[in-house]
Amino acid sequence: MFKGFLKVFSSLILLFFIFLTGCKKEENITGPHDDHFKAFGVKLTESGIYYGSIFKGITTDTLKVPLGASTSHIDVEFYDENKNVIKPPTSSTTKLSYTVSDTSIAEAWQHAGEEGGYEVHLRGKKAGYTEIEFFILHGDHVDYRSGKMLIKVESIDGTHGEPEGIKVFDEETGTLLVTSYLLSENRVEGSISVSASDTTDHLEVKFFDSNSILFQPPANDHEIEIEVSNGDILAIIPPEPSEPYAFKIIGKITGTSTVTIKLKHDGAVEAVFTPFTVTVN
Repeated sequence: MFKGFLKVFSSLILLFFIFLTGCKKEENITGPHDDHFKAFGVKLTESGIYYGSIFKGITTDTLKVPLGASTSHIDVEFYDENKNVIKPPTSSTTKLSYTVSDTSIAEAWQHAGEEGGYEVHLRGKKAGYTEIEFFILHGDHVDYRSGKMLIKVESIDGTHGEPEGIKVFDEETGTLLVTSYLLSENRVEGSISVSASDTTDHLEVKFFDSNSILFQPPANDHEIEIEVSNGDILAIIPPEPSEPYAFKIIGKITGTSTVTIKLKHDGAVEAVFTPFTVTVN
């Protein structure tokens, strides 16, 4: 009898171990395990404006991405089971990950040093459709997966006129800081300030035409050039290939300088915009 009891007891232990191992490997699209980050959906906003969402693996949204350019930064938040927005996990052992089905059409990227954070950009590489899926990684396993969201990459060519001016936004908050018109109009609204020995967030440049349509020209043959009137007071961190219409300003010493932005096409200056003031406090 004792041998029979040991056999049954050993079998129960083995079944319990198999059950634990199986639970560890399971990945759930629509809901989390009790010990995981409890998300049931993803909400995306671009500079504070609704961009798309998915809830329990279901969405009707299409994420539109400009051909040859990147979106502004996209904030990633989450839904609970009642579709209330909840903040991302704060644990240092959890991070955001993502997979784009066809990276020849679009790609997702994050700034250097911000990998795994809850902000992402999408870049359109060629016209077409693909999908993206978001994950919360906890150590070496997946706490949550969103399900796939459709991406549409489309050209902005033909949807706007010639540039009449620029608008400079704080990319982090979407706040409009400066509106600068063509140099021939000598008209500018707003200014920028930064503390000495400090650096601004990314500042994003968007162009507008005579109908106030905002756009960014294709980056494969366009670029911006930034000039500073007094380099002792401030310096520019220029655009990077991954974000060709964004830059940062470094405050060096207290004072005032102006910044001039030029649009270049195939290396030639296409438009020059009225200088705007930057104050270093």
